[in-house]
Amino acid sequence: FIFVVPNCKSKFVCTLGPATSSPSLIRELILNGMSAARLNFSHCTHEVGKQARKFTYYFSFSLQKK
Repeated sequence: FIFVVPNCKSKFVCTLGPATSSPSLIRELILNGMSAARLNFSHCTHEVGKQARKFTYYFSFSLQKK
């Protein structure tokens, strides 16, 4: 699963896993230039991946409006 943040000319792909699935870290990654997120299910459960995806969608669209 790869999610691309809209309206970015260059792409910075970040792999989200157990160490980077908290809401505050995902928000910071987006603020610092992340334009695409790749979920790594090798080291996390589907529930952790689901939460990371939810936060990525939420922050990418809420921060885009500002």
